[in-house]
Amino acid sequence: DNYRYRWTVDASDGLLRTASFQAQEFIYQPYGNILQLSTANFGAAEITSAGASWGDYDRDGYPDLFVSNTGNTPNNLFRNNGDGSFQQITAGAIVTDPGASFGASWGDANDDGWLDLFVANINNQHNQFYLNNCDGTFTKVTSGEIVNDAGYSTAASWSDYDRDGHLDLFVSNSANGANFLYHNNGDGSFSRVFNGVIGNEAASSFGCSWGDYDNDGDPDLFVANVAKNFLYRNDGNGNFAKLVTGAIVNDAETSRSGSWGDYDNDG
Repeated sequence: DNYRYRWTVDASDGLLRTASFQAQEFIYQPYGNILQLSTANFGAAEITSAGASWGDYDRDGYPDLFVSNTGNTPNNLFRNNGDGSFQQITAGAIVTDPGASFGASWGDANDDGWLDLFVANINNQHNQFYLNNCDGTFTKVTSGEIVNDAGYSTAASWSDYDRDGHLDLFVSNSANGANFLYHNNGDGSFSRVFNGVIGNEAASSFGCSWGDYDNDGDPDLFVANVAKNFLYRNDGNGNFAKLVTGAIVNDAETSRSGSWGDYDNDG
């Protein structure tokens, strides 16, 4: 029943790891072997998880794992011990706040060199945003549009779309709700962008991913939808143009996510 996975490379051994919906871990080894680890690393309790995101939040060189859970249960944070095992973090709002969480994304939102965390919630709940205190703990942000806009948020992706040196945030929403684009003001606050199609278009969106597909130095945005997907070309100065031609935006399938990569190594 698992249908969403997140891969990462572990700095300790260079092997690919993936986290699945039921919080079990698999390791991809050279020559195509896959090893499923015991659930002891991630807890044996059966939960309904909808997303996972890797990030080295404590800057020890090993990627840690955040798992977002639906069903109004707390989310999970697992600290990488660097020896193939993980420690479940049990203290702090980041793992005690209940919510119908569907996705999460790490990003250095305040330019202090430490990863912060945004959590996307469905069921018209407010999203959650946690600032890294640089000591292994987090502070929950309680003010601002970024945590007070309610919707059916399913995923989030960070990128400096206007190239001002500060990470901005796109949040996809399902249930035919408008997606959210937040501009990082550079002072710890965010402003929701309403001008332009990217921040106003309503759809049943489930995934989003930034990537510079036209190699002009500006990150473009792909949004995965239940019907036709969206691709927005970044034209610079904070302006986007929606592409309307081509199979990438006209194939009407039920899409859940998207990922950029140069599969043919042509640059």
